[in-house]
Order: sequence, then C-alpha cells, then structure tokens
Amino acid sequence: MRNIRLYILLFALFIPYICFPQGLKFHYSGDLPINERTSYNVFGTHPPSFTDKLSIEFDMQLYPISSIGYVLRIKNNESSNIYNLFFDGRGDNLFKLNEEGRYTLITAKVDLPYLISKRWFRLGLEFDLKKDSIFFYIDGVRKGECQANLPDQVCPDIVFGRSEYVIDVPPFSMKNLQIGGNHEYFFPLSESKGNKVHDSYGVPLGNVLNPSWLINESHHWKLLETFTSESVAGYNYNSKTNDFYFFNSDTIWRYNVSTGRKDFRTFKTCCPVNLTLGMNFIDTDSNKLYAYEAYYNGNTPMPSIAKVDLDSLEWETKSRNKVINELHHHSCYFDNTSGIYTIFGGFGNMSYGKTFYTYNISDSTWKALDGLQGDPIYPRYFSSMGYRDSALYIFGGMGNESGEQTVGRRYFYDLYKIDLSDNTVKKLWEINWSSTNSVPVRQMVIPDDEYIYTLCYPESVSESHLNLYKFSILDGSYQMVGDSIPIHSDRITTNANIYYDRKDSRLYATVQEFDDDIKSKLSIYSIIFPPITEKELAGYSKNINIPLIWSIIAITLILSSAVAILAKTRHDKRKKQIESITKSNGSSKVPPPIPNSILLFGELMARNKENRNISYMLSGKQEQAFLILLKHSFDGGITSRSLSNILWPDRSEDKAKNIRGVTINHLRKTLQEFEGIELVYNDNRFLLHCEKPFYCDYLRCMEIISSREISDDQKDELLGIVLRGRFIQFSTIPMYDTFKEDIDSQIEPILQAMMAKHYEKGEYHKVISVADALFKIDSVNENALAFVMKALKRLKLDDQAHIRYQTFMTEYKKMMGENYPVTFKSLY
Repeated sequence: MRNIRLYILLFALFIPYICFPQGLKFHYSGDLPINERTSYNVFGTHPPSFTDKLSIEFDMQLYPISSIGYVLRIKNNESSNIYNLFFDGRGDNLFKLNEEGRYTLITAKVDLPYLISKRWFRLGLEFDLKKDSIFFYIDGVRKGECQANLPDQVCPDIVFGRSEYVIDVPPFSMKNLQIGGNHEYFFPLSESKGNKVHDSYGVPLGNVLNPSWLINESHHWKLLETFTSESVAGYNYNSKTNDFYFFNSDTIWRYNVSTGRKDFRTFKTCCPVNLTLGMNFIDTDSNKLYAYEAYYNGNTPMPSIAKVDLDSLEWETKSRNKVINELHHHSCYFDNTSGIYTIFGGFGNMSYGKTFYTYNISDSTWKALDGLQGDPIYPRYFSSMGYRDSALYIFGGMGNESGEQTVGRRYFYDLYKIDLSDNTVKKLWEINWSSTNSVPVRQMVIPDDEYIYTLCYPESVSESHLNLYKFSILDGSYQMVGDSIPIHSDRITTNANIYYDRKDSRLYATVQEFDDDIKSKLSIYSIIFPPITEKELAGYSKNINIPLIWSIIAITLILSSAVAILAKTRHDKRKKQIESITKSNGSSKVPPPIPNSILLFGELMARNKENRNISYMLSGKQEQAFLILLKHSFDGGITSRSLSNILWPDRSEDKAKNIRGVTINHLRKTLQEFEGIELVYNDNRFLLHCEKPFYCDYLRCMEIISSREISDDQKDELLGIVLRGRFIQFSTIPMYDTFKEDIDSQIEPILQAMMAKHYEKGEYHKVISVADALFKIDSVNENALAFVMKALKRLKLDDQAHIRYQTFMTEYKKMMGENYPVTFKSLY
C-alpha cells in the first residue's frame, strides 16, 4: 500500500512538468441556466467503500468575482448524512463545511486576494472515521477542525458543482484530485473533451456534465466582450489593473478581464487631439493614457499628443509637434521604466516609413532615433514590435527597398534586433513563408529568450482570420498555435493587437473593425498561455495516453522496481472491474450539441452540418439580416426596400442597395454551412425557407406554442428551450424589442400554468426549474419568486431560499431603482 502511495505521489509530482495546463472549470452559476451548470460525480454510480479515513485533496483556482455557492457535496450512501463545502466570496471570504440541512461544522476565513493572485492552491478535507474528527486544510495548513458523529465506514457520492437541488456554484477550477483512505485514487483532470473522467491509470471512472476543460482554453480563443463607437476610437490594455480601455473623444469604456465588470464614463473635457487613427499608449505607473496622432494637416500647430488621468478623467495637452507623415499601421512599444514610447515604420503620403521615432513623457517631445548602425531595415508598414532586455525586435511587414509606393510592395518575413545599449541593428533571420501572404499585428509578445508570439492575417482579404504564430528567436522556425479569430479588413483603419499578462498566464487579442473609417467595433479575446497546437489538443483528447503512463512508470522504476509491478497489477485488476461495471450499468451522458442548428434563445449558437461551432460567422449585419428575414418569413417575406430601411435607415437608396447585396451574399454563403435552410428571393421579397434536418429553437418554439393542445412532452421541450436564456438575449438592438416581447408574451402564460400545476402535484424541483425559465424572460417576476420560495420551504432548503431572495432583491433594485417592498418573512 505504501508503494502505491509513493507511485501516486511521484505521478502527481511529475504531471505538472510533462503536461500542458489542465483542469476542469466551473463557471459562475448566475451566468448559466440550471441545466447548463457543471456537475462532476467522481465515482459515478458505484462509489468505493472507505474505512478508518477518507481524504479529499485537489488544486483549486478562485476568480475575483463576488459570488457564493457550493463547491463540493459528499453524500454517504450508507447513512442520511450529507456534507457540503460552501464558499462565500463576499465580505469575510469564508469556506464553510456544513452538515447539510442541519448546521455549520467548520468556518474558515481566507485571504481571497492572496489566493487569487497565487492562482492555484491545494485544498483538503480529511474525515477521520475512527476519531470522529474532520479537518480542513489549505496548502497543507490546517484551517479548521471539528468533532462529528461519523460512521466507521463510508461509501461516498462525491460531487463537485451542481448536485441534485443544490444548484448555486461559485466560479472555480480544479485539477489533480486525490481521494485517499484504504483506497487511493488520482484524477489529473487532463481531458480535453467528453464527459468521462479518467484516473491516473487511464481508466474511465466517474463522469462530468457540462464540462469546461481548461486545456481547450489553451487552444481556442474565447470572445470576452465587444464595444462599439460611432466616432473614431482607440483602445489599450493596462496589465497592472487588468483593464481594457476603449475611448473616443468624449467617452471611455472600461472592461476588467479578471472580474468581467465593465462601465463607461464621460471625460470631464473632450480629448484635445483630433482623433484620426486613435493611437495611444498607457503609462501604468502613473495610470495615465496618452492619445496621439503622428501627423496633422496644415502648418498651424495643433495638439498632437495629450494625456488623460484615468482616475480623474481630465485631459491635458502635452505636445503640438508632429512627425513628417501619416503613419498608418506603424509598430510601437512603451517602456514604463524609461518613460519612452517608440514607433517604427508606417504608411502615408504614398511612401513607407523606415525611421524610429521616440516620445519621452518627461519632456513631451518627438525625436528621430539617430545613430543606428548595422544591418539596414527596409521601409515598411504592418510590422510588429516587441521589447526584451534593453533591445527592440522588429518582425515582418510589407514595403520595399526604396520606400516608394509606386514601386510596388513585397512581404517581409524577417526578424531584427535593435540593441538600445549601443544602437546596433542585427538581422537575426529571414524565412521562406509557405502560407498565404500575411502581415503581423503592431506588437509582439516575447515571454522568454527563445520565442516570440504574434498574430498574422492576410490583410488583402475582406473576410479572413487572425492566426497566432510562435517563432524561434534563434532560427525563425515557427508553428501556428491556437485556433483562428475572424477579422473583417475592408478598411485601412482596421487593426488588431496582442497583449500578454504574465501574472494571469493569458494572451489577449483585440480586433477593431470599421464600417466607414469612423464607426468601429472592438472585440476582445483571450487564450491561456502557453497556447498549444491543434495536434497537441488532439493528443489531449485521448485523455491519458499509455506511452506517457509507462514513461512515468519507467522513472519510478529507477527508485523502486517493485512500485511498477504492483501498480500494473492493481491497474489491470481495477480496469477489469470498471469495464465490468460499465458494461452492466452504462453511464450518464449529456445530450450532445445539436448539429445543423441555429439557437436564438440565450447566447447565439450556430453549429453547421459537421457540428462545428460557426457562431462567429453570423455577426454584425449578417446576424441582423438573418433575424429580420426569419421574423418576416412567416408572413411571406420582406421587400428589398423594407430590409434596407430597417438595416441602413441613414443611407441613400443606391448605397443601401450595394451594402444590402454584399450582406445578402455573405449570409447566403454562411447558410450554405447548413442543410435544410435556404435564403430565397421570390416576388420581390426575401425570405428563409427551412425544413428538416435544419433545427432552430425559435421555429420549434413557434411550432409548440401554435399547437391547439400542448402535450406534457412539448411543455418540457419548451422549458428546455427557454432555460437557455431569453429570446435574442445576445442582442440589445432596440429594433428587436417588439419581436422579443411578442415571443415573451406567448411563452409566459404557458410557463405560469406549468409552474402552478407542478406545485399542486408536489413536484417542487420542477416548480423551481419553471421559475428559473420565467426569470429568463422577466428577471423580477414576483409570481415566480413566490412559487420558488414556497417550493424551497417545502424542501426545507433555508439557505437556498435566502440566496434566491437576496439575488432577486439585487436584481429588483437594479431594474426598478428602488428596494423590493416584500419581506423575506412574508414570502417564506
């Protein structure tokens, strides 16, 4: 037994060094319908029996979101005792171990900011069945203990996250789960897909519903937030505060990537710089943002650079001098230590730039960086700049040796190092580029001495994708990591960038797209660092691969050959047992995503006939056109003029016609990804023709509520649709308001009747589910709250009732601007 424990310990020690980032993420339950919240049952339907002791340890990561909920639930199948671990991220930041429905056993205060900054910490529970004692640990330090009436033997159902009627879950991640006692189990939680969880031997044991495997966040870019501005805008990232800023001349938006909070404020005075390109940089030490334009027309001095205090929001003009040209798509870097901002290259006045310019915040002057010696860097724009160890690095771009646009341009795939200590330039390499010609974004990430990372895309293609590349500083060898990000690059002002947050181990990508060089949309994406290739992710989907297991066993054989022999024996025996159980009992499965479908309730979800998520393709005007056509397809379609008037009311008929044609063609191309839906034009009207196998939850919803009699099965199906979220929840465009309200008004009475019927029949859990659906439609539905409170009282779930009531009060205050007048006591 000791040898087995040694083996598990060695495995746990080696796994972080040989694997990519791993783990299982539980999203904040307040952001998800109940049926989409994560639930991880460690042993499934056949938990083992433990005598003398049961210990549970796992690495945990918390997130800076003020939330409450249940992390873990332990139910003993041989008695009525249930224990749960509750986390309260408000106020005193408490972990509470409770005997469910009775009392709190252990209360432990934690330093939440410290644990969040630490990212991963070890949390442990130990049940000493002999001494009737329970202990709570964080990073091996005992934080609480208590006496309890424990049985001599337990056969525990161990469930993380949502469990039966316990539905409130705080946001957290976990990995390296170890269950100990007279049996030892280790679960790396290193899967990348599927609902099965494998132990350290590669044996499937236990399952998870609605999993979010962290390894996928190292390959798939996640869209975090979008902002729009009707006037010229700029953006930047403050790695010190984790804030993204998006600003125009009079307003600034802020989005915190750690908390998800966003707000917007009006500047006390308008930006004195006439924003044309929206270029800027942030001095994180002073919390000041500097906006600049490298060039302005005319000889009359105008403000060319100004700074704004991001706390007071007051602007101050800093300079009126300019460089010699407009510099579209120049690269840039700000050194907080020296207070010097450097730009290079760019395009303007029919020429490409080759000069380095610096701006020193101490004297507010632009200067050309003179005296560079060594290898020449040809004039270019669309190059990428980075900084490390007193040296600037320049990669790629396009231009030519003369700098004249009339000569034509070529693409560069080279890397230069500019040593600022002696002003020498060295060309490190130039590579042959085998893919489609592409340009990098204006900055690069240099996390170490070995590699640079930057995003590249074919700027000459209207609808294209950004791809993340990892280049060797030594020889230029490269590989594409992560998946792609869509970008619409019709305008020269379209731009993108990349940022690295070392303390959070994340890369952030930004894409700013323009309709007319003035109006723009900013999209913010994230991916866990280091990002991995598609091939590496595919390897992860095999969970624990056998060669890797035997490599670790070989290492442990150096210490003790007996360990490997004993481990293999137990492996084979337990694998046969698990396979026997699986064959005889089957396993729980989550219904897979619906292929060939578009879901419009909750967040927009479009999956093509190959079941690939292509939601990003239905964006902007395509999304709007699709919804309008879908709505009008029930009454014979919509005329070209009406469609133009709705989507482009401020455009002339000719301009609207051209834009409409482009939008319709793009939408037709997107719909070709599906089978059973077609955009047709008949009798001067556009409409959508839909038939099986194409599925749309809106169409199915209309089919159900239009039935003369709605069956119980159809009601349950309707409930499942609404629990995803409100109809067109993903859009706040006012023109959809009546569309949403019409659907809400048809669904709400059906759900109200269902809720009352379930309560009469004593089906209190179903009452709560229907109420949750009603809250999707109307977050301050008082009738739904009343039924929820009555149902929870019948279930004797006092804690849940308090949580529900407090959540409702907060939402009511936000929506109505006043306190909710009905007391908890009168409802419960």
